[in-house]
Amino acid sequence: DAAVAAISSIDSLKFLFLGGKGITDAVVADLARMTGLKWLQLRETSMTQTAIDQLRDKLPFCRVDT
Repeated sequence: DAAVAAISSIDSLKFLFLGGKGITDAVVADLARMTGLKWLQLRETSMTQTAIDQLRDKLPFCRVDT
């Protein structure tokens, strides 16, 4: 989660792959600030479906795959 907070200020980031059980619902706010994202892949995380749905709502122009 701390790594996501650190990269959330990179405006030019278009694609992001996040994996591992250390990625939790706590990253939603940080990821939601990354409005330039076009594609986000989440693999084998600890995120709930509710949090993933929130991300999809907050990043309407980003493809979010799980």
